Amino acid sequence: MTDLESLLSWATQRGHYGKQYESAQTRDELMVLLSDAVVISAGGIVKVLRPPERGLFILWVMKKVSRRSYEHYLEIIHGLFVQTILYLTYELREFLKSQCELKGDVDNIVLKASVYAASAFGIYTRMQEDEKRKFREMMIRAIENPPKDSADALYQIQKARGPVPNKVLATFLKAAVLDGPLSLIEPLVFAQKWKALADQTNDKNERKQKNLEEKAKGLVFAARVLIGALHPRLNIRYPELLTLPQDKDFIYFATIAFVYATCIHLHFDVEESMRTLLEKVVQAELTQYPHPPNAMNATDEYASIHRFISQKILKEPDRKKRGQLMFDLAGKWVVLKITDEMHLNERGTEIARAFSDIFMKETAGYWK
Repeated sequence: MTDLESLLSWATQRGHYGKQYESAQTRDELMVLLSDAVVISAGGIVKVLRPPERGLFILWVMKKVSRRSYEHYLEIIHGLFVQTILYLTYELREFLKSQCELKGDVDNIVLKASVYAASAFGIYTRMQEDEKRKFREMMIRAIENPPKDSADALYQIQKARGPVPNKVLATFLKAAVLDGPLSLIEPLVFAQKWKALADQTNDKNERKQKNLEEKAKGLVFAARVLIGALHPRLNIRYPELLTLPQDKDFIYFATIAFVYATCIHLHFDVEESMRTLLEKVVQAELTQYPHPPNAMNATDEYASIHRFISQKILKEPDRKKRGQLMFDLAGKWVVLKITDEMHLNERGTEIARAFSDIFMKETAGYWK
């Protein structure tokens, strides 16, 4: 007995998949359950059609003795399952579009259900890897040429099965049409759970966005506090900082660089849809940061460090090195600002590297 036959013996009870859907924690889990329901429903319909049956031993012998006969048999069975899955997903699409408010999700749900069902069928019937590949290719071709309507889908099933005795045909039509092809799949319960998970996801995303916005609003202040705390220690470690023309403005420039370095992490730690908003919040906070007499306002200085790093970073051909380089350049920008120099000497480079290490270590994980 194949795994699919084992499943058919207990998973065809009404309400089985409805209960399973309720236990899903994510939409991916829900899609896996839906694809299982599609495969089991297809198995039930195919069973009614009574295609040629071969036991595992007979199949093994066919495979060894007559590969052509074996592959022809698989082509009939697999083609029948492909068309049955396509029929079920067609009916599923029509039901979801007419009975459920899933907006633009329906086509994506149906496509995934077809693809996932093909994978599940390969697992449940214990296919070899080359057989799974051929079945997937068969499914893809069928998906690219979907049935025109329900009648066409049923015709394709009969065509894949070959000549069907009238008694078998009548039983098949009852199982596939009169009893309702989606009774086991329970699309209404699926749709309700899909929407419930969407609402949970939206609530979670809203909470996440609000939390990130709070972090963005507090970033400038947090950076000023941290840099202010580090300043005396840096002066002890690098006493020449005290003699620099713009040492009194160190906290201002280092704070802006720290803020910029933190925003670099946005591209790694935050979804793309939220990045622009968070950067705007940060820049709005920078407008309230008072600037020294000899410096531009914080927004302009932020734009200055952005230009400085952007121009240099493009010259590095190795993309893997660009992440570290951005923090190195942020440290260099600070030193150039407080020295009023165009280029750094060896000691200046060492100080810039120390700033770079601070920026990299202290900003990591801020958005998580």
